[in-house]
Amino acid sequence: MTLNYFAQEIVLPVVITLFLIGIIFRMLLFLYFQINRIRSGAVDSKSITTDLLRRLSPYHKAMQARPVFTMLRYALHIGIIVVPLWYSGHIYLWEGSQLQWSWTALPDKIIDWITILVIVLLALFFIQKVIRYHCDSKPKPSEWVLLVLTALPFLSGFFYTRHLLPAGGFLGQNMELIHVLSGEVMILAVVFLSLTIRIDSDKCTGCASCKINCLAGAIESSEDSTTRTFNYQPASCIVCASCIAACPEGAVELKHHLSLSSIFRNGKKAPIMAVELKKCDFCGAPFATLPLIRNAATLIDSDQVVFCNDCKQQSALHMLNR
Repeated sequence: MTLNYFAQEIVLPVVITLFLIGIIFRMLLFLYFQINRIRSGAVDSKSITTDLLRRLSPYHKAMQARPVFTMLRYALHIGIIVVPLWYSGHIYLWEGSQLQWSWTALPDKIIDWITILVIVLLALFFIQKVIRYHCDSKPKPSEWVLLVLTALPFLSGFFYTRHLLPAGGFLGQNMELIHVLSGEVMILAVVFLSLTIRIDSDKCTGCASCKINCLAGAIESSEDSTTRTFNYQPASCIVCASCIAACPEGAVELKHHLSLSSIFRNGKKAPIMAVELKKCDFCGAPFATLPLIRNAATLIDSDQVVFCNDCKQQSALHMLNR
């Protein structure tokens, strides 16, 4: 038994089965939380279909805030789906499998150009992450891993089908195996891949625009005497990017998060941001977030922003009665 046979005939069916089980489980988890929202009276039953469609077509609200970046991400994801499903070589393998599935393939030239587009876009996103690493916010290690896992099947497939490597070398002899194994790893990675929001702590002012405009109620906030905390539940999120469009500071992003435990933690509410509250200089009651007060102080007299509304009114009435 060769490694190529083992990877294609034994490992691949197992990988596809696990992929389908994982996708179905995540879909059922999403529907479970949507049904709970209906039972609680937060939404009506008609919203399940709408929310599901939003979940399957993310970034549409983000188009308002970052049109070019969002369009590039759309193009990348479309390419990642089209090439594996409509390449003639892959369809030939499905025809020869036990399932004997078959469908019309796209011309190989079109697949080649889409593959090149995917590789170029991945390179651009890699450069973007390098720039971010040396500037404001450093990408998480899982973001680098995800880029590599996505790029390997496309690079190896392009080199293999175009015969761009010497046949006698190690890579030339094993490129098919590298392509199959990297593709299988990528398929499994999708099961543990989450598209969730991330808030930049350096930009966020705690204004709660993201929470107020969240269509699914996935973002919640709570306060104590010193802090406003924002909690996020990925399983309830419909990935509509309304929070991105609403954030006045551009602090919210939709990010892919790769984690082996993410599929089991999607249903948990977890804190994603905590902002210090400003206390009124007169009565001592917390009334706004400290970053908001600092921003306001740069625009108006700082004496007017250190008091809560009640104390401001009392002060105004006192001045009028003098």
